[in-house]
Amino acid sequence: MKEEQEIITRILDITKKSAYPTKETTYLATFLDACFHIEEKKILDKQREERLQQELKRVQEQERRRQQLEEQRLKSIEMAAPIPQAPAQLDKKEYVLNIYKNPVGILVEKDQQGKHEYHVIEPHIPQRVLDQLEPIIKKAQEKPTLLDDENFIEKNMIRAFENAKEKYDATTTRKVKYFLTRDTLGTGIIDPIIYDENVREIYIEGNKPIEVLYSNYGRIKTNIRYKDNEKINQLISRLAKETNKVVNKDNPILDVAFAGLKIEGTLSLGGTNSRLTIKRL
Repeated sequence: MKEEQEIITRILDITKKSAYPTKETTYLATFLDACFHIEEKKILDKQREERLQQELKRVQEQERRRQQLEEQRLKSIEMAAPIPQAPAQLDKKEYVLNIYKNPVGILVEKDQQGKHEYHVIEPHIPQRVLDQLEPIIKKAQEKPTLLDDENFIEKNMIRAFENAKEKYDATTTRKVKYFLTRDTLGTGIIDPIIYDENVREIYIEGNKPIEVLYSNYGRIKTNIRYKDNEKINQLISRLAKETNKVVNKDNPILDVAFAGLKIEGTLSLGGTNSRLTIKRL
């Protein structure tokens, strides 16, 4: 023990350090302890992040499977749809169009007066929510790439439903994207009619019910109408822009063939109604 004590004494003399612990070594120990706690927190945060990533992958896989099932269901509905060349004298005709990955129903049946009428049945979104989506549609029209931003769509969808005090579910995002795409890249409320190859011509005049020349049924009314001339003017102006034409107050008439369609439009002037005719060539 005496020999060991002498060795310790020589070591302390060489290093000129006091025996442990000193004030400096206490500070050092506290610092090292804090470092270990920081490192431990990093490990816990990393483990938490890994769990979150695993949960996100699980949710994404569920959504992928749901979409696959939905696409299979839509395909089966389309395969079961009646043949378009069905006899014109049928009192009722119904089928489904797949537009922007959404089922859109078409129903042609007789009204109370015995006349056929064309009904478009789109994915259901409350009108109050659609009104809330108007600013988002304008943004997407200015920047169409926003339609590929799922976070942008979902965030604004949730805000629109909350402002309208309406409930939403897992299928709502797909439905909202349908309307955003329809009004941004498509032709708006007449999109389903444009997609329906049974429709040979479309007749639009002011806020009157839109009429179509349908298969062998002749010219019949639809359940679709514009609220006012402004929306029709906007569509005519947009079609003119797409076809490198100019329409304005001095030149209010559009007459052009585009994408297999013959388009004739007239802007509303002096209290007259806007008119638009689209004919499949």
